[in-house]
Amino acid sequence: MFILEDILISGVMDRSAPMIFSGSKKLMIASCTFLVLWGALVCAESASKDDSHMQEYLFLQGKKLYDAGRPDQAVNVWKNITSGSFYDPVLHILAARSYAKLDRYDLAEAQLRRFFKQFKTSPYHAMAQKALFDALYAQRKEEVI
Repeated sequence: MFILEDILISGVMDRSAPMIFSGSKKLMIASCTFLVLWGALVCAESASKDDSHMQEYLFLQGKKLYDAGRPDQAVNVWKNITSGSFYDPVLHILAARSYAKLDRYDLAEAQLRRFFKQFKTSPYHAMAQKALFDALYAQRKEEVI
C-alpha cells in the first residue's frame, strides 16, 4: 500500500510539508480507487453494448449474403457470431438452409440436429423440423422414405 500511496501522492503533495487534513491520504486513495473501479465498470458495459451491436451487424451482413444467393459466404460470416447470442436459434436454421442450397444436406442435417440438442423448446421448432425433413428426404434417408 505504501507504493500506491507514493504513486498517488508524488507530484501532488510535498512529503516534507505538514498535512493540513488528517486522513487526506486515505481519502485521495479511496477516491482514486473508486475512479479506477468505476472506469473499469463503464468500459465493461460499453464493451458489452459494442458486442451486441457487432452480433447484430454480423447477422445482418450474413442475411444480406444469404438473400443475395451466396449462402456459403453467409455461413462464413455467421460463424463469427457468439454462441448463445440472441440470433443463435435462427442461425442454426438459416445455416442449415444455406447448406441445403449448396446441396450439402449432410451439413444441413448436422446443423439442425445441433439445434434440437441445444434448444429443447423454441418457437422455431416447427421450422427446424421441416428443414430437417427436407434434408433427410434429399439424402434419401430411410427415416423419411
